[in-house]
Amino acid sequence: MKRTKKSLLCFVGILSSFGISALAQDLQETEIYRNKDMIFIGAEDLDKDSLQAMFVEARELDKREPSMPSVVFSTRDGILNFAIGGYVKFTTSYDFDGIIDNNDFITNQIPMTSIDGNREQLRMDASKSTLSFKAIANPQNVGKIVTYISADFRVQNNMLDMHNAYISMKGFTMGYTTSTFFDETAEPPTIDFEGPNSMPLIRHTQIRFKHDITNNFSFALAAEMPMFSATYSKSNRSAKQCIPDIPLYFQYSLNNGTHFRASGLFRDLRYYDEITEESENKFGWGAQFSGVANFASKVKFYWMGIYGRGISNYIQDLNGLGLDLVADNEEPGNMKDIPAYSWYAGLRYNFSPTFFCSATYSQVRVDPDKDLETPKMYKFSQYIVGNLFWNVTQNCQMGIEYIYGSKENMADESNHANRAQMMVLYNF
Repeated sequence: MKRTKKSLLCFVGILSSFGISALAQDLQETEIYRNKDMIFIGAEDLDKDSLQAMFVEARELDKREPSMPSVVFSTRDGILNFAIGGYVKFTTSYDFDGIIDNNDFITNQIPMTSIDGNREQLRMDASKSTLSFKAIANPQNVGKIVTYISADFRVQNNMLDMHNAYISMKGFTMGYTTSTFFDETAEPPTIDFEGPNSMPLIRHTQIRFKHDITNNFSFALAAEMPMFSATYSKSNRSAKQCIPDIPLYFQYSLNNGTHFRASGLFRDLRYYDEITEESENKFGWGAQFSGVANFASKVKFYWMGIYGRGISNYIQDLNGLGLDLVADNEEPGNMKDIPAYSWYAGLRYNFSPTFFCSATYSQVRVDPDKDLETPKMYKFSQYIVGNLFWNVTQNCQMGIEYIYGSKENMADESNHANRAQMMVLYNF
């Protein structure tokens, strides 16, 4: 009872405390989770260490998701365990010498022309505060079944916006979550919820199978709901998609948290040709190499590189810009897939177990045929971020961050923006 009271008082004390996020879920923090005090209600006859280890194993790798919950409700026999978690995240930011009119730093939204008097702005935001619900069932005849739902408030009128809703069992994940093409553990830490513009951070409804071949080798294969963005003309239009996107990866991991991942993506892009009055298909493909390298306990290096054709919608800064397929100007009715590539490299340095800094450079580029170019078409962007984080307590973190971004179009027009921001976050 005293521990429950203490937990509630700690939560109320958010206004005077600073919080830890899921920004740094690596091997070092795994030990923190294992030692973390968790309150188990209803599991009087069970081994609490085993229950805690079960939640550690099933924790979310996406740094946007809440970390380990503090309170778990269990049946007496431990067959069903239900946890409510989340975090409250407050950020305040100041844009100067160019602005992005969004709480997230999205480089494709940098305006090409700046209006006098509108080159600075102040923003405050708490809408990325997140709630999560996780249930782990452990029936003997089936094995562990994990269900997870999470949502934040970043939609109109602060309504809940779903991030995840899935079921996992026997290596299969079925539901709505981040694409299998996204390497969550290779993402560098940022206060900015958007993160590096080059990441393939997209969420799909999917069926995924993941399997550990050995202690070091693993692979995953998925069928994901196809969503692509194209630029049409009068001689073509969109068509219903019939074949799922197929991402897969192979990963080699070391015991110190280092891993190397090679990923592939295959897509069938379907559109309707008004000239032939038939549905046509283009083959889209992408390749990615990503990973994390840990050097002792002080330095961590992150990287990711992508190249492909017809995969622009998977890259954060190109999502929704109509650059998977573009209408062919020389052959009416036909459409062409657009080459795109993106990459980032980041470095993190741990001054102590509770204080660290990081810096990341990221860029995105598209390379269409000359006959497809239009003056306003997206050409290139870059995203540079540096930050400091302090884990004040096990559940509380604060951070400060600076971001620079620039964008260029096919007419070689360009502009940039700057943002300084701070964060207070509390996990519960």
